[in-house]
Amino acid sequence: ARAYRGPGGRGALLARLAADLAPGRPPPRRDVEGWQIRIDRDGAEVGEDAVLALPGRPPSPVRARLDLVREGGGWAIAAGL
Repeated sequence: ARAYRGPGGRGALLARLAADLAPGRPPPRRDVEGWQIRIDRDGAEVGEDAVLALPGRPPSPVRARLDLVREGGGWAIAAGL
């Protein structure tokens, strides 16, 4: 979302994603196993259960919680990445 409110704000998130997805860096593997979604008017909460595999480490289960807002005719992540 334009008004991303996670730690450090949108700029910090974009910098972290650029570093995580830099050329030559092996991407992590994330296999999503399920979602739980609760919608309330112009917002939504999404729970995501997945298995994350990082290079050189065994796969491990992870749970994420994302806050979504309506933006530009669709949904945008406002927090949780």
